[in-house]
Amino acid sequence: MMEPLVDTVDQNQIVTNSHLLKTMDISKMAPGDASFTASFKLVAQRDDYIHAFVAYFDVSFTKCHKLMGFSTGEAIVGSMTVAPNKKNLRDVDIMVKYSLNGRRCVVSRVQFYKMR
Repeated sequence: MMEPLVDTVDQNQIVTNSHLLKTMDISKMAPGDASFTASFKLVAQRDDYIHAFVAYFDVSFTKCHKLMGFSTGEAIVGSMTVAPNKKNLRDVDIMVKYSLNGRRCVVSRVQFYKMR
């Protein structure tokens, strides 16, 4: 299992559309709600190489007096599974399954990550 790279990505390096995986209300979550699998479909916006998947999350503070928030062609289809690590609940296990049946490339892969 690899540890994911946490970094910034310039907007012009993004090759596909984005896809919402999950919306969670932390004030209403039960402990098991932190584990999920979400399917996705990413459509290429231009001819280019794809070197990585970018995952990000938005956070909104909706219980404040004034709403506050901040954000951190061919299709790739797949799913992402996220769950707390069984040995250390502060770690997160991530599994990404994806496939592409393109004109120039056919690929199907599964990758595992542990975020600490």
